[in-house]
Amino acid sequence: PGALAEKLKTVVPKDASVQIDYRKQGNHHAANVLEDFFSFLQFDALIYPQSNYSGVAAGMGDFAITYSPVGFSREKKKSVITKSHLEKNEAFYQQVIERVAR
Repeated sequence: PGALAEKLKTVVPKDASVQIDYRKQGNHHAANVLEDFFSFLQFDALIYPQSNYSGVAAGMGDFAITYSPVGFSREKKKSVITKSHLEKNEAFYQQVIERVAR
């Protein structure tokens, strides 16, 4: 998540009121499961993997933008995203832009 967070920070306008963060310690597949699920719903944008767990959160929430990988290739022990899906809720996106521009 660190590399993705850094990449996203390069495209967000410097004067925008946007915080990009992720859990840096104490995180593994069985930790913080319920907290993470309900935390998804507190954000304007959701970046998530293709899983039923995060897909349900994406369907439950009202997000300005959702982004998820839909294709990948394997290079040795590394998965590389080859195709992704970006969905934008234009009305909510405009509300977010107005809010963060203040």
